[in-house]
Amino acid sequence: MDSLHVGLIKGRHLLPVEGYVWTEMVDDPLNFEALELEAQKWIVDVAQYDLDNQVVNTMYLYLTGLTSCTVSFLKAWEHVGCFLADNLVLMHWDRDNLTYLPQPWKVSA
Repeated sequence: MDSLHVGLIKGRHLLPVEGYVWTEMVDDPLNFEALELEAQKWIVDVAQYDLDNQVVNTMYLYLTGLTSCTVSFLKAWEHVGCFLADNLVLMHWDRDNLTYLPQPWKVSA
């Protein structure tokens, strides 16, 4: 698979995506440990079950404005993201041009 388009949290904004990391409302956005574990589980589950252990070239993550979930996902990505995709691109809404702008994410060595 060449690319995967994923939204961070379902129901916050209309997004051009195939699925979401969090499909339910986040009850405790300050429970960072739980958020990181949920994000890690999502990454591993998608890689194993949805993609049958095939690595995607690029995953586009459409951000929804909940910073603690974004940071938790990025920390999880640094731990287990390589199981899902070679590249991660964060997609930010540009309200002036009504489009998404990409920001490539590089894992530090």
